[in-house]
Amino acid sequence: MNHQAQELATIIVNAAIDKFKNPKGKKTPYQRKYKKTYNATWEGGKEDDITVLITVARKVRRLCQRNQNPGSGAGARA
Repeated sequence: MNHQAQELATIIVNAAIDKFKNPKGKKTPYQRKYKKTYNATWEGGKEDDITVLITVARKVRRLCQRNQNPGSGAGARA
């Protein structure tokens, strides 16, 4: 795994765990909707409900074959 991706995932997970253990402050969108709908507060969830997905995108340069003529090969029209 990419070291930077792993580090970013760890930071996000630790922030989520901190929010779970110390729920003071801003409420989640779910908590706000619950309060508006039921006029009650919702504190909960489980620590194992935390999931983090990190995607690493890289630009890949395609190398052309030396013996390929422009206009020939895949995608060429006759």
